[in-house]
Amino acid sequence: MSNITISDIAKKAGVSAGTVDRVLHNRGRVSVENQQKVEKAIEELGYKPNMTARALVSRKNLNICAVIPSNSEGDYWASVEKGLYKAVSNTEYSNLNLDVVYYDQYSSRSFAEAVNSVKSKDDVNGVILATHFEEMVREFTAYLDEKEVAYVFVDSNIEGCNELAYFGLDAYDSGYATAELALNVTQAEGAVVLVDFKLTEGEASTQSIIRSNGFVDCFEKNGQKDRLVFFNLNTNLKDYESRLDKLFESNVAIQTLVTLNSRSYYVADYLKKKNKKGIKMIGFDLIQKNVDFLEKRVVSFLISQHPEKQGYSAVEALFGHTILKAEIKNINYMPIDIITAANLKYYQDI
Repeated sequence: MSNITISDIAKKAGVSAGTVDRVLHNRGRVSVENQQKVEKAIEELGYKPNMTARALVSRKNLNICAVIPSNSEGDYWASVEKGLYKAVSNTEYSNLNLDVVYYDQYSSRSFAEAVNSVKSKDDVNGVILATHFEEMVREFTAYLDEKEVAYVFVDSNIEGCNELAYFGLDAYDSGYATAELALNVTQAEGAVVLVDFKLTEGEASTQSIIRSNGFVDCFEKNGQKDRLVFFNLNTNLKDYESRLDKLFESNVAIQTLVTLNSRSYYVADYLKKKNKKGIKMIGFDLIQKNVDFLEKRVVSFLISQHPEKQGYSAVEALFGHTILKAEIKNINYMPIDIITAANLKYYQDI
């Protein structure tokens, strides 16, 4: 039965519309007998309250702080941020406020400064958090637990925390699946290069470590670890292209290059400049810079993480929990999609 009104419930229960209103909104006194009558009528009629309408009359503020890496247009984290703001703009709830606090994803000191900035605010009742530095994230979430502030993880999860929800890939499985793909597209005697992007004083992110572990474990379990070549690349240094030259000079059997983050375009640009044909390249994220090389067939495969959807869903989860009092699913894995130039047109989340 659709479009059930308070009057319908009142008639069914044999009480006044005002009594039904008090029961639905938990305000004012209602006798136990009338409470039971209204609840029975609601159940029999199959009434579902309009939670959005209820939210619109709520006076509770939802002040969300999103702690994410600084970014530029076209970056992976720019897509996450786009999803955050899209979710805010798509709700009619006027008391929802979003404050984005940025940090350098390669600097634990920068992350600490961002966390301290959030702690200095006295009106935050929801936090969206990228989890680049595990121990520091654990310390911060312990603080949020103490303050009874709900928080959502995006991009990568950290077990043992009390997060309201997580949105992102299973980091280990995504690394493992990428390794299976690499083994399938590489000939039996060919070498697979795992490119690890590092800055001069950079620190590996939690997500990168777990994803790399999954990748390496797959090679080990298949008895193929001797085919792996580990290569650190610092794109902030001017000589990174010459280092790639030396990599190819010393490893004539290289057939596949793999990057486990969104910086795939650096290696793809090198392959195009140097006219390195016959090399399979596997990267992550449908950011525009990577998509350009996928369309040119320089990159063979991209693994999609749906960053915009992660940001959008994180806001939705905090809104649902704080304002609508809805039950929120804790673990929300994004699908591990393998994108090629041929099926790219079916994926619009870039």
